[in-house]
Amino acid sequence: MSIILDALKKAQKDRKHTVTVTTYTYKNKGQKLRWIAYSLIGVIIAGTLVYLYVPAFHRPKVVAQVITKPQLPQTKPVAVEAKKVEVKPVETKPVEEKKELPVSQLDKPDKLRKPGKPVRLASVGTTKKPAALKKKKIPVTPKEEAGIAIQPVDNKKLEALYNQALKEMDSGRFEEAKRLYRTIIIEKPDHIEALNNLGVIATQEGNTEEAIYYFRKILEYKKDYAKAYNNLGLLLMREGDMKLAEEYFRKSIEIDGESVESYLNISALLRSERRLEEASRFLEVLLHKGVKNPVLYLSYAITRDELNQPAEAVRYYRAYLNEGVATREERSKIIERVRVLEENQSAKNR
Repeated sequence: MSIILDALKKAQKDRKHTVTVTTYTYKNKGQKLRWIAYSLIGVIIAGTLVYLYVPAFHRPKVVAQVITKPQLPQTKPVAVEAKKVEVKPVETKPVEEKKELPVSQLDKPDKLRKPGKPVRLASVGTTKKPAALKKKKIPVTPKEEAGIAIQPVDNKKLEALYNQALKEMDSGRFEEAKRLYRTIIIEKPDHIEALNNLGVIATQEGNTEEAIYYFRKILEYKKDYAKAYNNLGLLLMREGDMKLAEEYFRKSIEIDGESVESYLNISALLRSERRLEEASRFLEVLLHKGVKNPVLYLSYAITRDELNQPAEAVRYYRAYLNEGVATREERSKIIERVRVLEENQSAKNR
């Protein structure tokens, strides 16, 4: 019994000793770990304060630049001569051109013309897309618009101004000519020749709206003025309004059957629309009247050529050449065309 009790006591003593030692070891290790953690936190805080408050740590580091492309030395520009390339001419077959030559140009006014014979416009061959034609209000009769009574005009004075304006036009001083014409229509708003010539100048300067204004102004004073209809027809033809242009040309011919320009212009319009037989008939009216006009000969020759009537075409081409008004370029083209027509005709007769 005592042996058992002694063994139990010894076992208890051994258990207590083991627990005591274990507890002591655990406590010592925990304190050591806490001390290490506190030390690390202290070091981190101290390092942060030093970094924030010591300026040496904030200086930017100098990093060596890496040159990716070599810098080329500056050089003065050197003139390079363009190489001359020889272009060998290409042999091409001559093309028979049936392109219409210009029918006529703007006629200059007669020198020292007395009132009664207005300046006339001739054919304009080119056509453009129709444009809206607005009536441009141009103050040409300030006395009339202001309601001021117009005093009797001095016809001799107006005639002298008109003739002086014609001289200025002949010399190409259009601004002075316009000033004189406007002086005339201030005194005499219905001076047809001055209005017409202002329209002519506006046409030459490319002021279509202004030109139309003057020609329409003429018709307000004189509704049977054939030249105004002809000139309006030319402007509308150039703007591409062929239908209205044709009406104006026909109206001009209706009023003045001797108007050569109106016949030539309507013929050019019809020919541009490939209405060749109609165009030919208008020209034949002038030929039957015995009109001698180089533009008439050329227009008729081109029309007969396009109608495949070479004999008549050659005849009137030669008539045009005999007038001696063709430029060197026109003359060479017509001579070449005549040669081709005659060769084709002789080939058919063989």
